[in-house]
Amino acid sequence: MRSATKYWLMPHMVHVADFPYWSMHATEWLVDCDASQNDVNEGDFVYLANAEVGVFAWGMVIEVGIPANQGERGFVKISRGAIKPVLIGRTELLDRNELRDSLSFASGKFNYLLNSQVKALNSLIVPPTPKPPTPTDQQFV
Repeated sequence: MRSATKYWLMPHMVHVADFPYWSMHATEWLVDCDASQNDVNEGDFVYLANAEVGVFAWGMVIEVGIPANQGERGFVKISRGAIKPVLIGRTELLDRNELRDSLSFASGKFNYLLNSQVKALNSLIVPPTPKPPTPTDQQFV
């Protein structure tokens, strides 16, 4: 039986010059990471962020590539939800109590997001930009 959908904040860097390509042509993103560190599954939602900018994209995990050998990095393939040079700014994250520590990524790991954090993130995405679905409280029991 598949577990409930989870929401993650993932550290990732994208050069500002790459945004036009990513925003106009990419329908999926392949992101190098240590996917074995976490309980990330297909169907989970991921917000991509970096500590200098804040959140710049979100999408759904469509594939998890676990490394074959210890010490190798895996990947996650993410379907495109939305991408902007700044989707949710660093200052906006730091100004919200439930998100204040979200940009500190221990050893490059994903950060599991609580219900209140997902709701706060979604509330900061300005329309008409699409948002990930807001989870029900039952998903976080």
